[in-house]
Amino acid sequence: MTFAELISSTSWAEVKAALAWLFPDEEGRLSDYRKVFWELRRMKPKLEPMRIAIERRSMPGLDEAPVPEVIGRNGTLNRELDDFKHLGNRATPEYGAEEAVWSLSLQPWCTWLGMSIEPGTLTEYSPAQAVAYCLNDMTFHGFSEAEIRKVREELQRRVAEIDAMSEEERVEELIPAEKVFADLKAKYGIDD
Repeated sequence: MTFAELISSTSWAEVKAALAWLFPDEEGRLSDYRKVFWELRRMKPKLEPMRIAIERRSMPGLDEAPVPEVIGRNGTLNRELDDFKHLGNRATPEYGAEEAVWSLSLQPWCTWLGMSIEPGTLTEYSPAQAVAYCLNDMTFHGFSEAEIRKVREELQRRVAEIDAMSEEERVEELIPAEKVFADLKAKYGIDD
């Protein structure tokens, strides 16, 4: 089942109730979610190999209970990613053999619509809940594709700016990932 088919199988009343229950802080934005819901129902999906899943996930080292998170998967394994070699002790063969997890929040909405929903997601969550989680994730950066496009373009601009830096500029301007990870580990008491 694609996300477009899932949206077509639900009513706004069901999704609104799910949003109000799952995201009580978003109650003032329900009219914005409603507009997005109806806009999605009118859009033509663009078929996409990425699959949508909603899984309970937690941050390593934190005592908080895992929370549902919308993620994407497309068959890429962690060991196939460029950063895998920089993971140190976490670059285990087991982790390398796992399917990579992607954020979907900056994807165009027609692409979301063409993604399939992982069967386990629809076993764990009702169709209205699954749509509510997806709507919340896909509007994280704004309630219009224009707003989301601006965020995506700004991130791409920043990446291009970093890519254009000389090695000396990088050393002077950027904080190495190893230092960031070490600081986070120290702050949150995370062991490798």
